[in-house]
Amino acid sequence: MRQVIRVLVAVLFIWVLGFGFFLGRLPDAPQPGIKAGAIVVLTGGAGRIEAGAQLLEQGAAPQLFISGVHDVANPGNIPGLQALPAALLGCCVTLGRKAHDTWGNATEIAETFAQKGPGSLVLVTADYHMPRAVMLVRWHNPDLFIIPYRVETPLAPFYLLMEYHKFIATMVRLMVTDQPPQPYDVD
Repeated sequence: MRQVIRVLVAVLFIWVLGFGFFLGRLPDAPQPGIKAGAIVVLTGGAGRIEAGAQLLEQGAAPQLFISGVHDVANPGNIPGLQALPAALLGCCVTLGRKAHDTWGNATEIAETFAQKGPGSLVLVTADYHMPRAVMLVRWHNPDLFIIPYRVETPLAPFYLLMEYHKFIATMVRLMVTDQPPQPYDVD
């Protein structure tokens, strides 16, 4: 029985240390004057598209790619893009419709930028989501330089714990996955 208790205490200790590591990976506030080859927004939370649109308007990058957009959405009916000038919407905003989760976002980004990669991108997502998003985008796109741009969210303990467990599961998945990521089938 003592052996079981020791193992449980050790597992709990490792879990707490890992949670501290995860919290330490949450990004700092974005720095002004960011410049990159593209801005990529991962959909799924409030303020993300608006932040990406603001970065595009400020000239942080020449293009905005939004990953995980619903099939019926278009730039004219997506809140956060409606305030952009029509010229920017027409030339510089691309909607990715294949991704349904963070793994899909990373795959969609790799597929989109495979031919003419921007070299660097500003990755826009929620603060609690950033460590896992960066890890996956880097794994799928090892040649891209990623600049994290967090969107602040109320950091409820539930979301942090849920995201921490997803982070662990993703780390394990990447450790045991020896095949390169496969892009989506092109229709």
